[in-house]
Amino acid sequence: MPANEKPVKAKQCAMVIAVPLTDDGYYADLREPKEKKDFARSISPFHHYEVEVISPVIRTAKILEAAGVSIFTEAALSDFVRLFDGRFDVIILFTHSCNFLIEFRDGLTSAENIVNKIPRDFSGFIDLSVCHPIDLVKTLDRVLPNAICHYIDATVTPVLWMQYFLFLFKQLIDNPDLTYLKASVIAHHNLRTLF
Repeated sequence: MPANEKPVKAKQCAMVIAVPLTDDGYYADLREPKEKKDFARSISPFHHYEVEVISPVIRTAKILEAAGVSIFTEAALSDFVRLFDGRFDVIILFTHSCNFLIEFRDGLTSAENIVNKIPRDFSGFIDLSVCHPIDLVKTLDRVLPNAICHYIDATVTPVLWMQYFLFLFKQLIDNPDLTYLKASVIAHHNLRTLF
């Protein structure tokens, strides 16, 4: 059954969080050159980062994990691509992009580098919670024709992303016959009302 027609349960989903979720991670990223790390610099001082990123992301991750979603935090690129082994029907990437590069714990990397590491036969759903991921989307669509790539081509705050995922997974839990695509459309509509 194609991914867009298949009902999905939370336990079939993995969320990869590639931004720092500790003060040590935040300050370590600030010490890296801008060409390698960018996200921590975009929200400062640390107190703002803690309120705008760490607290809502950790709170949401705990709720989603309790609902059955597999959560992978402070993920490197290798952690992300390892999940495309058939265990999950949905893989969510929550991270940052900068100048067409995607940020993982081990640094910024190109769409080509990411996609070259993903098995070509993946036929699930990839949800990119990455602001303006269009280069990655085009590359995924070209190289993984059986996968469905969902994204929002906008700048969205971490708080809004987390509200989106709480709403999306509430839909999946409350409606066992719902597809991930349909739940994401409903959640996206809900997110748009928050702007």
